[in-house]
Amino acid sequence: SIGLLQISPTDLANVEIIKGSASSLYGGSALGGVINLISRTPSDGVEGEVLLNATSKNGQDITSYFATPINSSTRASLTAGLHNQEQQDLDSDGWIDMAQYQRATVRPRIYWESESGANLYMTFGAMMEEREGGTVEGATVPDGNPFIQSQDSLRLDSGFIFDQQLEDELNLNIRGSVMRQKHDHVYGLVEETDTHESYLLESSVSGYSDATAWLVGVAYQSDSFDSQDFSEFNYTYQVPGLFSQLDYEASNDISMSLSARAD
Repeated sequence: SIGLLQISPTDLANVEIIKGSASSLYGGSALGGVINLISRTPSDGVEGEVLLNATSKNGQDITSYFATPINSSTRASLTAGLHNQEQQDLDSDGWIDMAQYQRATVRPRIYWESESGANLYMTFGAMMEEREGGTVEGATVPDGNPFIQSQDSLRLDSGFIFDQQLEDELNLNIRGSVMRQKHDHVYGLVEETDTHESYLLESSVSGYSDATAWLVGVAYQSDSFDSQDFSEFNYTYQVPGLFSQLDYEASNDISMSLSARAD
């Protein structure tokens, strides 16, 4: 998977915390709540931002964000970053406590909005990272051998969100994403290459009245793992789903919510 620290801070508009069970809308992994990282939407004007960062542990980062309107209905943005961290053996025991890595990321986005209120948000992302830990040069583990712990990653992803108001009180939302990530691992004397793939397509219709808001939708998700060296761990999951939610405000002091999901 991707780590939170691999997401550039210049790419975030805000972070949303959804407390309590949110599995009806976000799936079975959201039983305890959701941390929703919301990306920037390109602005109406030209803007740019560059962030330089350096740490006392010999780490350096440079990230940038640029956005510009293309025409009256279309805007675009580009986020890119370069990151470096030198290995750190903080307690001088021969084992690397902070792995060495070099990482490069790039992510263009396009946002389109029609006069009728429909909008389309599309993105593509690429990340390449080389990470190395284990023993420092010349050090060994108790069996007398050095132990390399490394991972080279290549991640490609793409996604879209389409939103269309059907009537004054109805709204259609369609979103989808594709992700492919390849890893080359080394654990001591063991080498392993694997590929992760994930696909998601979801559509929902929502509506509201003075005291009630509702949503119904369908989803389809596919996940797969393919190891070239250890095929016994390979898997493929195909998961169709149905979900719904109803919120009712009985009074200023009392509100109720009912949700259900089947996958």
